[in-house]
Amino acid sequence: MIRPFPSFSSLTIRPSHCVLAAALVVAVLIGCQSAPHIDSNVAYSYRTSVELGPVARGWDRVWVGRLLDRPRVIAHKIEVQADLAGDLVRMSSGERARLVAETTCPGSEHPIWSQLQNGQDVEVELATRKNGPFATVSCRRVVF
Repeated sequence: MIRPFPSFSSLTIRPSHCVLAAALVVAVLIGCQSAPHIDSNVAYSYRTSVELGPVARGWDRVWVGRLLDRPRVIAHKIEVQADLAGDLVRMSSGERARLVAETTCPGSEHPIWSQLQNGQDVEVELATRKNGPFATVSCRRVVF
């Protein structure tokens, strides 16, 4: 004997179903509003255009690339000599950001900015070899 397809009137909707449906809707809305991950080809192309090594007296660019925990960012890691790091830490955040932008951020005419979508950024992480990171600067906020 063939059983008929059950009607919707026989389905029971439980509160847990509503909670799961609401969570799914929120996740979809958040996903639609946030900027996508930076394309690996864009990150690689930018990385190959940036030279590692000294960028200023006592500042060395040691790494450029995408971070696994922040896929919407291309990061520069700059190691600063310890004696210069103290001066940077004592600066106001605005002064420090302007100095970092002038020294290491891509300028406003750099092609990377046309390839990055809203919310994607280039960041510079300042660190000392001994004590690790002490400041991070958003290039997008300073350059534009």
